Amino acid sequence: MNLFPRPTACAMAVLLFAAAPGVPADDGHDHGEAPATRTGPALPRFAAVSEHFELVGVLDDGHLALYLDRADDNSPVTGATLELSVGGIAIAVEEHAPGEFEGSLAAELEEGELAVVATVAVGQVRERLTGELDIHHDEHADEHDHGISQGLYGAAAGAALLLVLLGWAVRRARTASRLV
Repeated sequence: MNLFPRPTACAMAVLLFAAAPGVPADDGHDHGEAPATRTGPALPRFAAVSEHFELVGVLDDGHLALYLDRADDNSPVTGATLELSVGGIAIAVEEHAPGEFEGSLAAELEEGELAVVATVAVGQVRERLTGELDIHHDEHADEHDHGISQGLYGAAAGAALLLVLLGWAVRRARTASRLV
């Protein structure tokens, strides 16, 4: 007697593997720390545009990354001098690569919309760019870890599916034994 015909057994195997939750590795069985990833809202950023230049800034824990490009072809600006002020506070910036600047904030910026004023000078061209940096501190961003609860829901769904399939198999076996 063949309790599970091949198509049924294959379908059950696919369902069981699809519903199986992920299991974290034990100590000594992992591949090291995973790279840190941010979850939640995006980092605060601003964009400022003038006739010749485009400036984009990204704020990350007191560190400001700035990208300066030409407005007409989006190529990085080389040999530029950049002066920057955010919310009326002057920020010293230094160039690390063509069109890439970095600055560090001495203190945390206030929450809200802050005016950004940048002065860019390249050769004979000198322009003032303005924009706004919108900062909202999220006090509850890292308070909950939803990975554990999602893992539990996956395990519960897998167990429920397993019980349904087991019940179906037992019922099928009983029906088959009555027919013999």
